[in-house]
Amino acid sequence: MLSYPLYFTFKGVIPCKDSKALLVAKARVLMTIEDDEVWLYGVQPGGMAAFGKSRQEAFVNFRVAFANILVDIESEAANGEEFDQAARRFFHDIDKQDAKVWEESREGIRSGKINPPNDLDNLEKIKDDPETINIILVPPQAGENNIVGNEVPWKQAA
Repeated sequence: MLSYPLYFTFKGVIPCKDSKALLVAKARVLMTIEDDEVWLYGVQPGGMAAFGKSRQEAFVNFRVAFANILVDIESEAANGEEFDQAARRFFHDIDKQDAKVWEESREGIRSGKINPPNDLDNLEKIKDDPETINIILVPPQAGENNIVGNEVPWKQAA
């Protein structure tokens, strides 16, 4: 089974009990094709997965799963500060097994031993490791409840 290394960007606003969390996360994801389904496994953050019949469906499902985890984290937090700390703990959890496969897949692509599927050609190829999470807590009355960024949320690791 071949695996493909991807980067994922999430931008959103999570309403907290005493504030709003403006959040931007850039993460690593491992994509595999299994039994005619596209599976996406969180590398950082680890411990999450989503699938779909197509790459696009899997991408949407992963994004929804990521957002739902953040909403669950918020529901257990007493305030924005607790959400911030818990969201960072979640984000910095690395699935070491998938991280190893992710690195091996990236090296396979770089060496030409692995050719990504043609439907990944439209994704920007980047070589750096941008895993980051930025959270800014703002008063609940500030701005809108949703931020839609112009950035493409998926990129191919090269």
